[in-house]
This record gives sequence, C-alpha cells and structure tokens, in this order.
Amino acid sequence: MYTVTYFPLKNKIVLTSNRDEKPNRSAQEIHSEKGIFYPKDATKNGTWFAVSESGNALILLNGAFENHPEKTNYQKSRGLIVLDLIEEENIFKSMELIDLENI
Repeated sequence: MYTVTYFPLKNKIVLTSNRDEKPNRSAQEIHSEKGIFYPKDATKNGTWFAVSESGNALILLNGAFENHPEKTNYQKSRGLIVLDLIEEENIFKSMELIDLENI
C-alpha cells in the first residue's frame, strides 16, 4: 500500500509518500540525476516518487479498485516509467503516448 499526503502552504506544497508494499525492498537515500530527485529502489533501479527541478512531481500508486495479479516478467518496471515521465517537458502528453502494455 502507498500513502500520499499533500500539504498546501502559502508559497509551496509539501508532498510525502510512504511505500510499504514490499518493505523488504530497500531504497537508497535520495538520488539526484539530471535535475531529478528520488528515492532509488535498490532492486529495480526505479522509484515510486520523483521531483524535478522544474517543479514537477510524480508519485506512483497501485490500482484502487482491483488487486493487480502479479507476474514474474514485465516489459519494464513501473518505477522506471516514473523516471521516464518526470524528464518530459509535457508529462500529461507523454502519458498519453507511452505504451503500458505488459507493465
């Protein structure tokens, strides 16, 4: 399960995210690369939470209404999709174009 909180303040917002889906998977401290900051999943090298210097933020959540049947072989880790999208200038447009088959 993931828990996300959003606190709007006068001149900024505070986002928090707690990922406890697989507590045995460790994450490194905040990783910084190409102006993107994120906790890096040590197993798959992706993330569930990324923020860019331009002010964009992405948080990965699981489906809310149905449990996703877990597979052993996916085309790409969802955490890597987060890193792909956070680099894009227009995240929403990029989300429309991305192939999520077998993700």
